[in-house]
Amino acid sequence: MEQDRYKIIKLLGKGRTGGVYEAEDTLLGRRVALRRFFDLNGEDTYSDWEDSFIAIAQNLCALQHPSIATVFDAGVDDDGAYIVSQLLDGQSIDERLEEGSVNEWDVYQTTENILDALAMAHDSGFIHGAFNPTSIIRVPRASGGYRNYIVDLGLSRLAPLIQGDSSYLALMAEPTMMAPEQFDGSPATVQSDLYMVGQFAYICLVGGHPFSGKNMEEALEAHENEELMPLHEYPEGVSREFSDWIHSLIKINPENRPATIAAALESMPKLEKPIDLEKMQAVAARTSLVSVTAAAGTSLNALAETVPNEAPAAALSVTTVLAAKAAPTQNFSTSPIESVQATPPLGAMNKPSLSNEGEKSSKTLVVLVALVGVAVLIIAAILMFGKSKPTEVDKETDEQPSEENNSLAVPVIKVPTVSSSDSDDGANDSEDKE
Repeated sequence: MEQDRYKIIKLLGKGRTGGVYEAEDTLLGRRVALRRFFDLNGEDTYSDWEDSFIAIAQNLCALQHPSIATVFDAGVDDDGAYIVSQLLDGQSIDERLEEGSVNEWDVYQTTENILDALAMAHDSGFIHGAFNPTSIIRVPRASGGYRNYIVDLGLSRLAPLIQGDSSYLALMAEPTMMAPEQFDGSPATVQSDLYMVGQFAYICLVGGHPFSGKNMEEALEAHENEELMPLHEYPEGVSREFSDWIHSLIKINPENRPATIAAALESMPKLEKPIDLEKMQAVAARTSLVSVTAAAGTSLNALAETVPNEAPAAALSVTTVLAAKAAPTQNFSTSPIESVQATPPLGAMNKPSLSNEGEKSSKTLVVLVALVGVAVLIIAAILMFGKSKPTEVDKETDEQPSEENNSLAVPVIKVPTVSSSDSDDGANDSEDKE
């Protein structure tokens, strides 16, 4: 590495294959993520690994997708191999799961983003092969929601070059999420990536996985012999359509999974974004208050022409207060205040004769009663729309991304599992295994 170009600022995280640092690219004046690979000097390390490493890194640099962290640079120096990529200010899904399960809509969007990115990666010759919750960092959007990024694409091909072929299963694989066909060391395929994406979605919706914490042998046995409880029967708020689709990705037999990413996306159900009840209620309350105030202003404008000198001043005072509190930013083509102010000033009005005093006093009383009525309507509207409060939505935090931990800890949860022999789909499971 050009020692003068990348200045290490701090360690972001250290995992099984190496460490990730925040660094400054002094040549271009930007912050980047710099990944250093551990050099284990394995017996099965390739002798010409450096050339292969650079060739793979060049292909990664050419891969551009909005849901894949961009690779800027790579090389080998006295400290070993390194790769430089986009620095993301967000939160890994692994960190998010520490707060609990994720709602269906967020999981749906994340899964869709991931599959769209993997489709391009597969077309470019990159199978992920080691997908897990640390693979994704989500960054908040200004318009709401999150942009999800795959941050470790190509790692399953780069690390074995340096650390030996055996490092793939020993260091990178997460038994909870691995496809059964991967346990014997077979190369990852499109179908194994789909299996891991399905397990990823399951973990996010439930908040953990019943197979977590098992070693390779135990996990393989569980994957082959235990059927996960259907998602629509366990966590709340998961639709039957989305549940069935996720389970179609985690079939034991890879031939029973979608043939391609495009096929998986095509079969993905179309979910509708949930309505934000809190925003709708706020808009409704504001609209009602503005309407009440506008109606009150129209009534006062009509009455002001028939009241004595004191009435316009009173109407102006009360309407000004109500309009300012109820709708401070609302503009009317002809505001209640302007209508009242258009009434001739006190000095320009003729004084009432004594004979009409009683009649005009009655009209003054009518106006005051009308004002009191308007105030009551506004208070009632506020109470009505402020009475119920929708359930709080998960609040996401913007934290610094961290690299995968030494033990890719998927939370352990007690999810009911069904023995394949007892399942209604036992025959199908046997077919999958064959």
